[in-house]
Amino acid sequence: MFDGSRQYFEKPFEPLYRADLLQSLDKLSLRDRLTQLALTPEEELLINGQTAIYSGGASTDGGFTMFAHWWALAGHTNDGWGETQKYRIAKGTGALLNAMIADAKPKIMLNSPVASVADTGSKVHVTLKSGATFSAPKAVIAVPVNVWPTIKFTPTLPPALTTAGSQGIAVKRAVKLWIHAKKGAGRFYGQGVEGTSTPIPMLLPFKETSQGMLYVAFSTDPTLDPNSIPQVKAAVKKLGVDLDIIGLHTHDWGKDPYALGGWAFRKPKQLTTLYPDVTQPKGRLAFASGDIANGWSGYIDGAIESGLRAAQQTVAAI
Repeated sequence: MFDGSRQYFEKPFEPLYRADLLQSLDKLSLRDRLTQLALTPEEELLINGQTAIYSGGASTDGGFTMFAHWWALAGHTNDGWGETQKYRIAKGTGALLNAMIADAKPKIMLNSPVASVADTGSKVHVTLKSGATFSAPKAVIAVPVNVWPTIKFTPTLPPALTTAGSQGIAVKRAVKLWIHAKKGAGRFYGQGVEGTSTPIPMLLPFKETSQGMLYVAFSTDPTLDPNSIPQVKAAVKKLGVDLDIIGLHTHDWGKDPYALGGWAFRKPKQLTTLYPDVTQPKGRLAFASGDIANGWSGYIDGAIESGLRAAQQTVAAI
């Protein structure tokens, strides 16, 4: 599937290093690439479940170069790809956030959505929906790309950023489920097929508990009620496993007003038409989001990368 990736993604952290080789490839959806491969039905089944979930439900929506970019970042090997799911932060993401807060000691305002951002040329004025206004010499816009259109920017954002916001980069239908089940099924990986015949197309074991096993699952099916144990049980059963579910915790990222989408997965043509513009500062504004990382876009690594870049851009311009 990724034949030639060592050439067209020769330097994975510089995704446009071989832009000359990417022009034709970036037009392809994952469905286009699967069709090119002329797979057997068995091979299609093995791969299509992944291309569908990563794309947000339909392989026609996801750009082939996005998946190929991840593959290149993982070292262009299946072993490397498997390693991307192996390591986690020892005490969880919360521990990382708390350490960052303890180090920087920033003032944090929760439940304070932004209504507008105005760059006057000498200052940046940020107005909350509550009416409160804050001013500073520079500002970092660290909200997901899908949220950009909900904020009024003055002056209007440049074309690449406006397009990114209107098209969206993060998949818009994305529900994450934590499923706690009694002992019995053990550690297994479940993958479904594209379409609503498998409302939960991906399920992975996370860790054992005193009562059984905790699994993490994803769904892009709008008809699934992720908070219904009977519906989730039936959906998992379609993967071939009958779980005795004792608890659920879910989050619908697509309906979250502060996210409006889940994991980042670029659409066809977005890499070659939006980059590098979406990573560059505009006036007194810098932009940070895992959606627009040069490397691991869609992962926490990419969020950290883009945050470092935006901080450097901001400091350099003061």
